[in-house]
Amino acid sequence: MSPHTAEAPQGRRVQNHRDESRASGGRRRRRLELPTVTRSVAASRLLSRLGFSERHPPVERKPLMRGWIHAAFTPVVFVLGLIAVLLAPSLELRFACAIFGVTGLLLFGVSGIYHRSYWSPRVTGFLRRFDHCNIALLIAGTYTPLAIALLEDPRALLIIIWSCAAGLIAFRLLWMGAPRWLYTPLYIVMGCIAVAYLPVFWPVSSAATVALSVGGIAYIAGAVVYALKRPAIAPLHFGFHEVFHSCTVIGFVCHWSAIVVAMSA
Repeated sequence: MSPHTAEAPQGRRVQNHRDESRASGGRRRRRLELPTVTRSVAASRLLSRLGFSERHPPVERKPLMRGWIHAAFTPVVFVLGLIAVLLAPSLELRFACAIFGVTGLLLFGVSGIYHRSYWSPRVTGFLRRFDHCNIALLIAGTYTPLAIALLEDPRALLIIIWSCAAGLIAFRLLWMGAPRWLYTPLYIVMGCIAVAYLPVFWPVSSAATVALSVGGIAYIAGAVVYALKRPAIAPLHFGFHEVFHSCTVIGFVCHWSAIVVAMSA
């Protein structure tokens, strides 16, 4: 018998042993990795619910006008806010108009930055939170000079509106993954608090009350468009979100007009 013939069975046994070791080691590795995978999936689901998903979903193509309306309107907001501050007849109203201007700058400026570019998932989550919180801030910031200008004692309305803003901001921060049909009506309800005060506003300044009402209708129309995701006039250029942003610009101008008129009443 040749040495090669004697070594063949031994070589096969060694090879079989190596194959079994690899298979056994692979099973052990798979068993050890399974809990890690499970934890990773659970963590990803939690991050996704909080709005900080690390996954990279397919990038949705944005209409060409996405974000440009708010970005272009931001300098206008600065000028309008400055004019309101300069026209304010008292230090209290100047401070209130400054709040209105700052909250307007935050909303339109952050929205323009957020919607214009394609960001990483982490940055997108942060900007989306900031963007949605600014809606509540602008509603409260708009009420502040109107309440001071049109009410003898604005404290009750200011406490109500800023408490609502704080609660809504906390809600959006804690549950960014809330469905659109749930959080959109909350903004509308917060904005419609003024309806209860319209009979009080009207005798002081009917023009300011009309401007306030028209602005509120524009904001509500925009919110409905946002909630329904339609109409998309030209999906590749001017989608439903651009209609929504156009309504917010109209609403802001109307409410700025209401504030200026109310201060001169």
